[in-house]
Amino acid sequence: MGFNFKKKQINKALNLNAAPVRKNIAKWQWYLVVVIVLSPLIYFAWLLFSNYFFIKAQGFVQFDLFHVRSPEKAYIKSIDVRPGEEVKKGQLLLRLTSKELDSEFKSIQTQITLLQEASKEHKDHEYRYLLKMVNEAKRYIEQTETIYNNFSSYRDQGIMTTLELQTSQRDMHEARQELHQIERQIAENRSRNTLDQESIYRRELRALMADLKQLHTRIEALNIYAPVAGVVNEVFLHQYSFTLSGDEIMDISTYQGLHIKAYLNPKFLGRVEKNDRVIIKFADGYAIKGMVSTKPNFSTQSTKTPTVFDDKNKKVVLIIKPLEILPQKYMVNYLPVSVEIGTVLSKYKT
Repeated sequence: MGFNFKKKQINKALNLNAAPVRKNIAKWQWYLVVVIVLSPLIYFAWLLFSNYFFIKAQGFVQFDLFHVRSPEKAYIKSIDVRPGEEVKKGQLLLRLTSKELDSEFKSIQTQITLLQEASKEHKDHEYRYLLKMVNEAKRYIEQTETIYNNFSSYRDQGIMTTLELQTSQRDMHEARQELHQIERQIAENRSRNTLDQESIYRRELRALMADLKQLHTRIEALNIYAPVAGVVNEVFLHQYSFTLSGDEIMDISTYQGLHIKAYLNPKFLGRVEKNDRVIIKFADGYAIKGMVSTKPNFSTQSTKTPTVFDDKNKKVVLIIKPLEILPQKYMVNYLPVSVEIGTVLSKYKT
């Protein structure tokens, strides 16, 4: 039995090698590739452009500050306001107390009382002495008058001589002259006492009264009132703290002197000048025009010991004056803002 194998006819068309199909890439894909490739270059180019043409600084809204300081060496008796509290002009802020002033005030009061008593005692003592002399002179006159009248009766009866009567009359006359002299002395003494008191007691009394008035004014000044309306920004001390004269106790942000305080990177110091125009932007996107109102300067240096890291933290302070009216809702002390300074456009000052 044999097998017959026949070769099948294979369609040659199916064995032909197909040519590769050319796919068309969309234009947007090409653009995307170009953008991805060029994006680093675009980013660095933008950095160079923005750094040259636009400078940004962070800052905040600020009003003038009033510094409340201690007028004397004293202790804080009470603080009647808190940070963030709105105060009116003339409102009580705090009370101070000074044992030294209180002690001195009481001492002067005691001196005044003693001086007044001494003056009165001196005057009364001398007046009592003269009054005693007047009473004695009057009694002596009464005695001499009685003797004279008796002698006159005796002379009429022929019991006493005329010479003895004249002697008694002379004694009576001298007694009356002595009374008159004492009364005149009292009047002169009163006038002299007035001058003496003016030159001695009253002079010292006036000096003590002047010292007492000055002390009273200083003690009254320990009750500190708000000199202007504003908002308590910060309180640096607490109740019962001891303060020296001139120590700062609190700051009050007034509603005057509106400006923007911004901090600039020191590398841009040479590219920002006074009167440069700026754009002040708030967090919600609202923006107004402004102007650099003072010469840019470095911020106040710290009082601590300088370190190698201090230079990295230094900032240039810009004080910016708004050139447009700021809406009331943005007039909040220390409200953050950003400041954009166009270094080319800002040179064209209007």
